Amino acid sequence: MKGLCNKGKGILMKQTIVEIYEEILCGKRRRFPNGTWKDDPQKEIIKLLTRHLVNDILKWNEKEIKDNWNLELIKKWKLGGACSICFKDSPYQMLDVAFPNRFEPWELISTPRNYWTKEKALEVLYYWIEEKEQLSREELLDTFNHKWLKERYLDSPLQIYWNSSPYQILNEAYPNQFQPWEFKKGANNCWKSKEESLKVFRDIVQNLNLSTEDMKEQYSLRWVIQKGLRAPLNKFFRDSPYEMLNAAFPGQFKPWDLKDAPNRTWMDKGEAITIIRNEIETSSISISELYGMGVKKWMIEKKMITPFSKFWKDSPVKMLAELYPENIKNHSNV
Repeated sequence: MKGLCNKGKGILMKQTIVEIYEEILCGKRRRFPNGTWKDDPQKEIIKLLTRHLVNDILKWNEKEIKDNWNLELIKKWKLGGACSICFKDSPYQMLDVAFPNRFEPWELISTPRNYWTKEKALEVLYYWIEEKEQLSREELLDTFNHKWLKERYLDSPLQIYWNSSPYQILNEAYPNQFQPWEFKKGANNCWKSKEESLKVFRDIVQNLNLSTEDMKEQYSLRWVIQKGLRAPLNKFFRDSPYEMLNAAFPGQFKPWDLKDAPNRTWMDKGEAITIIRNEIETSSISISELYGMGVKKWMIEKKMITPFSKFWKDSPVKMLAELYPENIKNHSNV
């Protein structure tokens, strides 16, 4: 009977404090009775009222709790004094007492004061990557960006310690295991300058061990996109693959060297004449030698078959007549 009596008193106490709280909320009371919090060292009352607020009044799910639980809200619902006296103004401690081990401090939009250290942030990052989501390297490259970090409550330390750069925090967690350009969704602050972009571009070419001929055959807008360089291409090089290539390797490639030549490379006949004449003179061959090796064959080797076909219909005589009108008469019937 004694046990039942105590149980009954407990129920009565709980009902009474909830009723008092409801009266405070609706304005019938100004405050809780004196000593309400100090006389409750086990924090049973505030535990009960916190659960009542979250479950019965607000009816929040876990996400809503994580997104909205903070000191301002606690004060709005007349429990600011309790939070101050019992938990030294810590919304997280108050929540953890009511719902033990259900939430991590970093899951709350309002994390505890001075909670984030660089080490703690890296610990949380490891947790998400290696334990919670168990991401492979490719999966991480596919998804990792500022939005991913924000959704996992790491936005605040990212700003404090890594200048809002997703790449910097990941590189600190896994030194030299990733390069900025590998990320399909990009990394903030990765492309700070034209010079840095060109260094990255050259490093990619070197790491892939691409020769000059390889670049001529493979380099294109599609190649640039596949290597994660579209952002700097657009930002610093007017979205022109050739302009970026020439900036990285000055004078080593001509637009027509590329298998996938830039648009508008051969739009002007006068410009084509100048380019072809310069190429002939640079190669130090005479018109007779050019005829001897085959004009069309030579144009193909020099990646200039497009203007040859476009402006002169594959006719060596017509082309050379415009390039060297004073010298071509002797070869007109070759």
